[in-house]
This record gives sequence, structure tokens and C-alpha cells, in this order.
Amino acid sequence: MKRIGLGSEFRNRCICSPTSILGESNEPYLINSNYSGYVFKESDWKLFRQRLPGWQERFIEKLIDEYKELLSSGKKTSEKFWELDGRIESDRKKAGVAAEMSRSTMVTNLMMLLWEGAITSSDLDGFSPELVKQVMLLYRRADEDNQE
Repeated sequence: MKRIGLGSEFRNRCICSPTSILGESNEPYLINSNYSGYVFKESDWKLFRQRLPGWQERFIEKLIDEYKELLSSGKKTSEKFWELDGRIESDRKKAGVAAEMSRSTMVTNLMMLLWEGAITSSDLDGFSPELVKQVMLLYRRADEDNQE
């Protein structure tokens, strides 16, 4: 597994490789080990890898705009400094900044990108309907859990 962030790569402790099988269309499918039995297409994985860097750039731009707003607020300098420090510490852990780049975490990453506001449901256009359905189901469950 690799942890991918813009401008750098971080090695994770373990390497996981899901099992490839052939679907009816002879396009390779991958079993996502995080969601036992859930299968997604190789084309979904390729599209995810292609789109992730652009999504991260856009999300980081949004964060920087929020940081600028914070820094230009009327708060005391020390308050701005510590609030910014805390925000950056928290934001650097988000999938919109650095995502685990592995097939086994793709579904989780897509759900987290939605949850964090790094992407919208329209960003899922082009992915297989099965994958979009799975991601949106997980997103709705997380949203319901958060509201309780």
C-alpha cells in the first residue's frame, strides 16, 4: 500500500493485493478486501488513479482559501497561529490531501473524499454504476451514523 500525497509518496507498513478475476465482459474485476464479496472493475481503479491528483489539488486549493480567510480575520495573531496549526494538522490526515493508494481502500477513499467535501457525487460520473451505488450507500450510512 502506498500513501499518496501531492508532491510526495509515503510507504505504509503492509502491502495488500486483492485477487483479480475476470468478469463476464472479460474485463478484470477486483475483490475489495475491505468489503468482503464486493467486486469492482479494473477500469474503476484506473479512473480513480487518474482523477485523484486533480481532486486533491482542488481540495487543497479550497483549504488554502480557508486558511487565508482565517489569517485575515480580526483574531489575535497567536490565536490565528494556533488555530491554523490545528487545522493543518487535522487536514493533512484527510483523503483529499493524502489518500491510501491501494485497490483495497479505493471504495473507502471515495466515500471519505465525498464526506470531506473534496468531491461531489457528480465527480463519480464515469465510474461503474455498481461502484457508485456502493460508495453512495456507505456515504449515506456514515451520514446517518453521524446524525444519531
